[in-house]
Amino acid sequence: MLRKTCRVCGELLFASPLIQYSNMPKSAQFFPNSAEVENEKGADLSVCQCASCGLVQLSNEPVSYYKEVIRSAAVSDEMTRFRLKQFSNWLEQYELLGKRIIEIGCGSGEYMNIMNEFDVEVFGLEQRVESVKKGGIDGLSIQQGFIEDVAPKNGSFDAFYMLNFLEHLPNPNKSLQKITECLNDGAVGLVEVPNFDMILRQKLFSEFISDHL
Repeated sequence: MLRKTCRVCGELLFASPLIQYSNMPKSAQFFPNSAEVENEKGADLSVCQCASCGLVQLSNEPVSYYKEVIRSAAVSDEMTRFRLKQFSNWLEQYELLGKRIIEIGCGSGEYMNIMNEFDVEVFGLEQRVESVKKGGIDGLSIQQGFIEDVAPKNGSFDAFYMLNFLEHLPNPNKSLQKITECLNDGAVGLVEVPNFDMILRQKLFSEFISDHL
């Protein structure tokens, strides 16, 4: 069933969607194999906007694996340079060197490895068991679980970061509230989500996928 109210403020969405798509890929992961493809069905997407707060969102249900972060097996040189600069600026601006930081939805720890280039204690929280195991093999401190279901067991943190994960979550308010419960007073966060203004500006309408609520 399609949502009628905003995922964040709870007010009504505009009655008419901004954009509607038919027979789109139903997910960005777990594509069907040759035996499954015959019975595969696409998804219809409705891109809506909240009449109160203006948030643009899909009215569809989340994909089945929304609690998991699935990234490419490696981070490109270009992305590594971007993250190094981004993390460096963030850590310096908020005086986080030497502090305890947690990544919410860390996958196999691709970005934790980059954050470890700096003088900080880095921890991760990830639902996908395979990713947690891989990160452990690489020597990373990753706890298995989803932020709405478990409390990070490594104590309180001075900062958190969440990169391209919040937009997958059907209840972002609950997720963010749970994060605050594991933070010290005065903690800060770095949250990155898709840029709707860029989508409009560059007409990248294929950026709308079932995974990104």
